[in-house]
Amino acid sequence: MRYGPLATLIVLILVSCPIVISDTVMAEGDQPVEPVEPTDITIRGFVGDVSTEGNIPLNGVLVQLLDSNRKITGTCITGEKGLEDGEFRFTYQRGTGTYLSFSIEGYTARTWPITMNMVEDNLLSFSIDGLTPDEKGYYDLTSSMDAGSFVAMRVTTAHIMGYVKDQDGNPLNGAKVTVKSSDDRIMTGTTDSNGYFEISCYYGTYTVEVSCNGFESSQPITVSTTDPVRTITMTEKNHTVLWGLDTAHTMELIGILLVALSFIIISLFYRRSQSDDSEITFINDLDDDEDEEKEEKEKVRHP
Repeated sequence: MRYGPLATLIVLILVSCPIVISDTVMAEGDQPVEPVEPTDITIRGFVGDVSTEGNIPLNGVLVQLLDSNRKITGTCITGEKGLEDGEFRFTYQRGTGTYLSFSIEGYTARTWPITMNMVEDNLLSFSIDGLTPDEKGYYDLTSSMDAGSFVAMRVTTAHIMGYVKDQDGNPLNGAKVTVKSSDDRIMTGTTDSNGYFEISCYYGTYTVEVSCNGFESSQPITVSTTDPVRTITMTEKNHTVLWGLDTAHTMELIGILLVALSFIIISLFYRRSQSDDSEITFINDLDDDEDEEKEEKEKVRHP
């Protein structure tokens, strides 16, 4: 065959040339396709208490993961369910995590690592841009507690404030204000001449009730230390006791009826004492005994 030697040469060239397989997948038009990033992301971090000397892990913090619309997509509590002290961890689909909220009564976030930014009280945005996952695939938003780069929370003293007024808008002085926490801690205060009250407490949410003489006690109101000053309106008590009369007039009517009843009873006794049938006769049993004695003696003398 004419082409025998040429065909043999081509086969030898193909066999001797190494076949290089590229990691880059070529699509139509020889355009490289970027590797697909994993859809599941795991982030973790630590929360610490800096209220006292030294930084200590803070367990029991409710940490919530929120998306860009601030819809909650995950929840965990630091130090629980296999987590280290002060640790929080979330696994979520890429694009569904934008914010982290931190909540524990009496505390507020004071400092945070460079991967986060404060949006509002205890709500921080975060980003994993520039972070490299560790050997477990975790993106560490904060360093360990030892490194000092963590979400630092501190005990916060806040206030619940407001005004107490009647239905006409007049301030109520001396009204008792009771503030109750979710763990049944109770704090009280009273209003001043302007109806104003201010009660110191830890940062958080509380139930407030108000009582005042002459007024119905208010219904429990849920307030937060971040709420603006509130005005609580009290409703005057209904003093109707009897036949549409208030307490004072009812007591007055009862007094009049008692006097009239006493007068009627005295009059009846007086009229009875003046009647003929009511003449009082005194019987002296001693005189009868003496007469019988005399009769006995006479019989002895004159048998």
